[in-house]
Amino acid sequence: TSHQLKTLFSKLIHNFKFNLYEVDEDLDVYVMFETMNNRGKPLSKLELLKNRLIYLSTTLDNSDEEINQLRNQINESWKTIYTYLGKNKEKTLDDDDFLKNHTYMYFGYMDKKTDLFSEFLLDDYFTTKNIIDRKVRLTTIENYVISIQKSVQKWFEINFPFHSSSTLDNSLKEWIDKINRLKYAPFEPNIMAALLSNPNPNDMLKLLKTMDRYVFLVFKIYQSRQHMGKNLFYAKAKGIYETGDIWEFKRLIESRTDTDTKEYDIKLFHKYLSEIFQNVKDKKGFYAWNGIHYFLYEYELFLQGDEEQKISYDKFVKRNSIEHIYPQTATGECWQIEFGEYKNVQQMKLKNTLGNLLLLSIPKNAGLSNKCFEYKKRNQTLNSTNEFKGYFNGSHSEIEVNTYHDWTPKEILERGIKLLNFLEKRWEVRIGNFETKKKLLFLDFLNITEEDLNAK
Repeated sequence: TSHQLKTLFSKLIHNFKFNLYEVDEDLDVYVMFETMNNRGKPLSKLELLKNRLIYLSTTLDNSDEEINQLRNQINESWKTIYTYLGKNKEKTLDDDDFLKNHTYMYFGYMDKKTDLFSEFLLDDYFTTKNIIDRKVRLTTIENYVISIQKSVQKWFEINFPFHSSSTLDNSLKEWIDKINRLKYAPFEPNIMAALLSNPNPNDMLKLLKTMDRYVFLVFKIYQSRQHMGKNLFYAKAKGIYETGDIWEFKRLIESRTDTDTKEYDIKLFHKYLSEIFQNVKDKKGFYAWNGIHYFLYEYELFLQGDEEQKISYDKFVKRNSIEHIYPQTATGECWQIEFGEYKNVQQMKLKNTLGNLLLLSIPKNAGLSNKCFEYKKRNQTLNSTNEFKGYFNGSHSEIEVNTYHDWTPKEILERGIKLLNFLEKRWEVRIGNFETKKKLLFLDFLNITEEDLNAK
């Protein structure tokens, strides 16, 4: 607005201050810049690196024309970098997170402390000493600067695969989005390196699917330690960047899960679930599973197919839109009829088993979530005689549950088995037979057989 422009203009005229420093000829302005800017709010390592590279260009013994070309290249590269890091106004990307991942890819992984990558760049590699020793030359800086400029576009596309400026093949966007939801940092520089090699989309897709399977199985099913494989995977990014070979990396990932060791036994998932079924906190069982959001959303996408999306993953997680169909507070007579014969601990297991948890498109208030099944399926909107809401017009997962006539322990077991069958197929893992699955669902106390479920 004109008022805002006037305010801005007034501040520029009356409040904007310049500091003028007169520097003796024997002082180095670039070194001063680094020193001064480290005394107030610290500059990012990326900002310091740009200054360092420009400074080093002044110490080279190349021609003035070559040095000017290099400085122009540095400025252009950083202009591109900041354009992409700030391209998504809703969520800007962190300077040093990008620089760290590029460093791991370009120079190799450094595993000691968080800022070791910047110490290497500023204290060990891009130094005056290395210029004097001719370990760093004009072409060294030039190649690095061109690399970081090309890489930032791929980094942006990895973080925002569906952005309008993304050049990713459509087949890759969905799977990169899945990897992002799993949040496994060691794969990030590897994906960037792979994309820079301009791989065949089908080959890249196979790599992404292998990554998704690894992270889900290792950290959500087998419940391995969070750092498992971290150093090994980070260390491979440089090789992919230099050779463009993604097949060796794919085979390495597969070798970490396709084993028969105790490390990857489905019993570990049962042990983990046993512990959280006995959790004294509010969340129990599958409801407290660290993979529940990712899993239920993947099932939603499976049901969605080519139809419209009903809810985004971010909104689903932020709202925690998971409902217990058989409610946590089941005081209604309708629930007492079907579940009253079971002990409290058995009722708790029925409430928090996988088959009873449902992804909602819009979270319902506590009052509605405790209503009877028929009411949940379809109910009249307040203050309206012809408007209805419920599972019948909710998420794709809700619509599927809406097809059930009743909601009893039998339906909970049936849907739980269906979800475990989906898990087996989606992540190519063998859970076991009906009885094993029944035990994994913590419903082995139910006197319901596989034949009972099949008898419709």
